[in-house]
Amino acid sequence: MEERLRMVGGRLDIDAAPAGGLRLRIGMPLTDTATEIETEPREIT
Repeated sequence: MEERLRMVGGRLDIDAAPAGGLRLRIGMPLTDTATEIETEPREIT
């Protein structure tokens, strides 16, 4: 997954979540077809 993100200019950060489990942070460039930009991170449960 990390290698594929790097191929498109993205990145992947993996760390332990404070309450246990795993936290993934994924960043990748937006394309011209993006219609909405999310500025605040959101948590997926």
